[in-house]
Amino acid sequence: AHSGIHGGIHGRMGKAGKHRSIALAVSSPARSQIRRFLELSSSDQRLLFEAWWRLLAAALRLRLAPRRSVARAVLETTSPAGRYDKGGTVPAVARAVARAAAHHVRPMTCLPRALALQRMLAKRGIVSAVRIGVRQDSGTIAAHAWVEVEGRAVGEPEAIEERFRPLLPALTVPRDGVG
Repeated sequence: AHSGIHGGIHGRMGKAGKHRSIALAVSSPARSQIRRFLELSSSDQRLLFEAWWRLLAAALRLRLAPRRSVARAVLETTSPAGRYDKGGTVPAVARAVARAAAHHVRPMTCLPRALALQRMLAKRGIVSAVRIGVRQDSGTIAAHAWVEVEGRAVGEPEAIEERFRPLLPALTVPRDGVG
């Protein structure tokens, strides 16, 4: 369960009907989260904000057109003009997506996280690939989605391909990240 703002906004009126102060009843965990957010650099705050919105957009695309969203993410290819990460952008973007997913309004599963990460990397001109893998687990089939850059899973435990067998070979995303 998410904790956050409780109660409501309580204000006091000054002269001529102007608000003098506003007090919010915010739970302790939410205060801690707000404090940690404000301690981030402005560039990290922007990255986290972008990740939050990209996750929301990915979740909505999956809800409205799931087949098309997945097919588009997995089957499109990058132009050769794309670049690979040289300056630590990939880990920073992956951390932002993970943090935003952990504190989103709704739980974010692996697929919207992968789609958001893919789009954020593409926006930065970084070549990436969405992978979807499956495994049999106690008689049921489990699936997982992740992003690879230079053939390595981003923000995933080591050897993800040993735990989940990829359905298709790695394909990459368009450099412009539109979609």
